[in-house]
Amino acid sequence: MARLENRTMRGSVSRWVQLAAAVLLLVGIAIRLYDLTDPPLDFHPVRQLRSAMIARGMYYRTLQDVEPWRQEMAVRQAEGLETLEPQILEWLTVQSYRIIGLEQLWLARVYSSLFWVAGAAGLYLLSRRYAGAGALLTLGYMLLLPFAVQASRSFQPDPLMVSLTLFSVLFMDSWFQEQKHTWSRTLLVGIVGGVAVLVKIPAAFFIAGAFIGLTFAARRFPAILRDVHAWAIILLFILPAALYYGSVLLGGGTGGGEGWRFFVTSLLTSPRFYLDWLAFVLRIVGYTALVGGLTSLVLLDRRGRGLFAGLLIGYVVYGLTFTYHIATHDYYSLPLIPILALGLAAPGRLIIEHMQKALHHHRLLQVLAAGVAAAAILLPLRTARGILAGVDYRGEVGYWQALGDVLEHRSDLMEISHDYGYRLEYYGWVDGAAWMTAEDLELREVLGLGGGEDTVDVVAGQLEGHSLFVVTILSELDRLPVLRSYLETRPVFARGEDYMVYDLRLIEGQ
Repeated sequence: MARLENRTMRGSVSRWVQLAAAVLLLVGIAIRLYDLTDPPLDFHPVRQLRSAMIARGMYYRTLQDVEPWRQEMAVRQAEGLETLEPQILEWLTVQSYRIIGLEQLWLARVYSSLFWVAGAAGLYLLSRRYAGAGALLTLGYMLLLPFAVQASRSFQPDPLMVSLTLFSVLFMDSWFQEQKHTWSRTLLVGIVGGVAVLVKIPAAFFIAGAFIGLTFAARRFPAILRDVHAWAIILLFILPAALYYGSVLLGGGTGGGEGWRFFVTSLLTSPRFYLDWLAFVLRIVGYTALVGGLTSLVLLDRRGRGLFAGLLIGYVVYGLTFTYHIATHDYYSLPLIPILALGLAAPGRLIIEHMQKALHHHRLLQVLAAGVAAAAILLPLRTARGILAGVDYRGEVGYWQALGDVLEHRSDLMEISHDYGYRLEYYGWVDGAAWMTAEDLELREVLGLGGGEDTVDVVAGQLEGHSLFVVTILSELDRLPVLRSYLETRPVFARGEDYMVYDLRLIEGQ
């Protein structure tokens, strides 16, 4: 089968394709605004509530007409969270809080949704260069895939990272086509890519993969090593993140307290790791998209193959680096969605061209084709809507608020609670520390980092300085017998149908 030559694609996109692309973009925005005000507990609530607490701390810090204890609590919660990435989305959300005068988490969903849809538009422009009308399949897949709908509106930096990465690759692709590089284009590629890496480090894997893939496709290695423009781009890719994280480290900050979860080299020799990773990928993107996207390695021209292969290799290297999360956290594979979407453009063009020939002067077939196209949009939309509407979390807010009142809004708690205590802390206005769960202990043991419970005396020592121990996952105590035996010696401060609160304070006479 003849490969698709990208030089034949220019000017081949008809008005109906442009109209269809505009409709897809509008639909992509609309579905992400559905059920907008539901609390962010539907998708990785630990990650989203973390950002919510950071944003609230930034917002309350400057409020004048707020109860002092709330201001102090909000700031303490935010400052107690370790530095993972620059707080860009949180800052944008806080500016919106200030404009409307209210803390509304749905504003972060709007920003993330717009970032993702903008990135899809950039990917559409890129794929159109290689596969003309086939770019519609690229756009539709990235916007309508049910997992992408749910994940791309979450309060976390990943949608913005993906969007900036796609625009960096778009500009990079144009840069490689220039006969003579201009500094304006060079700076554009480098700055956008550098900001993407600053937003979240994993962007570096995909930007580097695209750059290397396009370099070899253009047969410019090792000549590119002598190109001052190329070195300027590479420097700009690295500089913003290096300056930021350097300042964090020099300022005494950290990159997160769970670093032991990220670079787990022992998993590289475990067949189970690769099977779990593959299962995650198939659950997220589907068999058809995975196989269809990979056909671009045959269908695209040399430059297109280089770009697609570079991005794909970047994803593999990224997964082999973040071993624990790539096989346990589905949103770590979010960047794979636009990569496979790009791969679908080439087979998409062949399908559309074949349909155009078959439908010529056949009115009945045209009607049937329109129905198939409508179903291709409506079916994933229905699935995505079902996911978003499947559970309404609004009723939970009152529960956590009431429990916060029971706990007297203390800031010295120890917790075994949902999402490492973040639900209770955010909605209940309390603060404390999360006790390591049985699952965490088992994972540490598997990874050779030590595991198992300590003795009762050690447990008692670890609880010093905390006034109350809150348990909202009662079954977890059955898995932690040493902790349970200790807590059973303490007075019960409060109890409910699905929670227990133990008093850790010294008892008179003890």
